[in-house]
Amino acid sequence: MRQATDESSPEIVGVAASALAVGACSLLPSDDASADAAGLFSQCDQHAAEVECETPQTGPDAVLELERKTALLETQLADCQEKLSEAEKENAVLLGRQFSLDKIKDDSAAVLFYTGFPSYEALISFYNYIKPKLSKTQYRKGENLVKESQPYQVDDKKCKPGPSRKLSCLDEFLLVLMRLKAGLFVQDLADRFGISTSLVSRICITWINLLYFELKDMFPFPTQELVRKNMPKEFAQYATTRIF
Repeated sequence: MRQATDESSPEIVGVAASALAVGACSLLPSDDASADAAGLFSQCDQHAAEVECETPQTGPDAVLELERKTALLETQLADCQEKLSEAEKENAVLLGRQFSLDKIKDDSAAVLFYTGFPSYEALISFYNYIKPKLSKTQYRKGENLVKESQPYQVDDKKCKPGPSRKLSCLDEFLLVLMRLKAGLFVQDLADRFGISTSLVSRICITWINLLYFELKDMFPFPTQELVRKNMPKEFAQYATTRIF
């Protein structure tokens, strides 16, 4: 029995050695694992280098440059704020000088004097009646410059081109009424509303033509025969006189 055991020992030793060799090989990293680890460390090093490059300089010169730019921007901001404040004050002064309906709307006597309407409510009601026509109105600029129809007047999807109005439509209506009712001169109206005399003339001509076409069905003008028939005796000697 002892001899058999001794004879089998070399085989057992060989198997054990093989097992130890296999175990040792399994504990060592493979070539793929080594390559992955090397790549991972390489990526980390590259990322660290990028972070280091992106980090801004924080030296004394950089800090001084940032402080200089900040001080310059603060100075420019202060100048802009001062100019804006002055512009707002000037605008408030100009608006205070400009004549508007807001200044007289609470005074029915003043509304009647300047416009001929008995109250502010009556004036606004009439204005709302003609307001839909105003966005398509073509301002008169002379016989040769006015066309019968513009694209924005035919197509509802198109807006009127050119610069915006100097006055609102309501202020223009007030200007025309003051011209007709109070008989104020063009220069006076230009000074009151802060516009040129030529613009006052264009506004008046445009609005008077608009009112003529829009109101002739509501307030038809009497014929000469009807006027002569109902003319007071005091005006009989002026039969051809007309008031527009």
